[in-house]
Amino acid sequence: MNCPNCGSKFNDIVLKSHYGAPVKLMQCPSCGGVWCGSVELVSISPEQAENFEKINVSKLAEFTSIKKNLQCPQCGKSLTEFKDANFPSQVKILFCPQCEGFWLNRGELTEFKEWQEKKIESVHQEFLQKKDGELQNDLAGIMAANKPDDYAVLGNLGVFLNKPVDYTDAARGAQNDLLEIIFNILWEIARTLLCL
Repeated sequence: MNCPNCGSKFNDIVLKSHYGAPVKLMQCPSCGGVWCGSVELVSISPEQAENFEKINVSKLAEFTSIKKNLQCPQCGKSLTEFKDANFPSQVKILFCPQCEGFWLNRGELTEFKEWQEKKIESVHQEFLQKKDGELQNDLAGIMAANKPDDYAVLGNLGVFLNKPVDYTDAARGAQNDLLEIIFNILWEIARTLLCL
C-alpha cells in the first residue's frame, strides 16, 4: 500500500502491545504518517509509540507538507476526521468509514498514546475515589448501627475470635472419656464372668 499523503510505499512496522503481543502498523518513510486499524491504535503501548517516533525522527528529518484531502490507501474513499468522546480533540485523526482504518500524521501517535494514558489514569482514580466513598459510607453505617456501649461487646467478640484454640485440653478430655468407656466395658465383662 502507498501513503495517502505523498504516495510513498508504506514500511511495515511491528511494535508491542501493552501485554507484549506484536502489533503491526504501516508508516510512510517520507512523511512519517502512520496507517493502522482501530485495534492496533488502542493496543500499542505508549512506550513503544514514543520509542518508535524517536527512532524515526532522524529518518524523517525533512519537512513534508500534509495534504488537506486524503484518500484511504486501501479502498480510495475520502478519509474523514474522527470525532469521538474517547479520542483527544487536539489530535487530528483521520478515519476511513469503509475500511475502518486510521491515519495519523507524524508525531500524532505519541500524542494520542500520551492522552490515552492520562485518560486511563483519571478513570482509574475516579473509580478508586468512588469505591473509597462507598467504603466510608458502609463503615459509617456500621458505626451508626452500634451504640457506644456495644463497642465493648464487639471488642470482646473480636478478642475471643482472635484467641488461639488450645487443643491439648480437649484431647485430654477425650482421652479420659475413652478410658472411662473402656473401664466400664471391662467392668461389665468381669461382672458377667463372676456371675456365671
